[in-house]
Amino acid sequence: MEENKDVMVVKIGLFSGQPNPEMKLMDEMASQFADLVKLTVGKEPIHPPPPPKLGEFYGFLVQVPDHKAKELGLPVQATVFSGVLTDMTQKKQAYWRDKAGIEQFLTRLAYEQGFGDLLRKVHVAEPK
Repeated sequence: MEENKDVMVVKIGLFSGQPNPEMKLMDEMASQFADLVKLTVGKEPIHPPPPPKLGEFYGFLVQVPDHKAKELGLPVQATVFSGVLTDMTQKKQAYWRDKAGIEQFLTRLAYEQGFGDLLRKVHVAEPK
């Protein structure tokens, strides 16, 4: 399982009573994600996203292996929700406006990877 050390895991945040579904970002998808994050982090500070509500979508939680985060200059752990990327690497979280479209990118991937029915149930539209 040596190949899994570079995999970024994206959990789709759903208050459903079930474990959150997961996507894996590898190769080109991971590279595209990294490019979008670099266009966002440190650029435009913003307020925290709204608190999640029971039964609703509450964003994407992205976990990047330590060595990969260091190599690519990414947060080890971040959430993307409601137009805000939250860098959860430090004790004090940092909030950045998602000016690069990370949330739209992850939503499109989720639909492409078969999570569309779940997202539609929580009113997350497929990106055009």
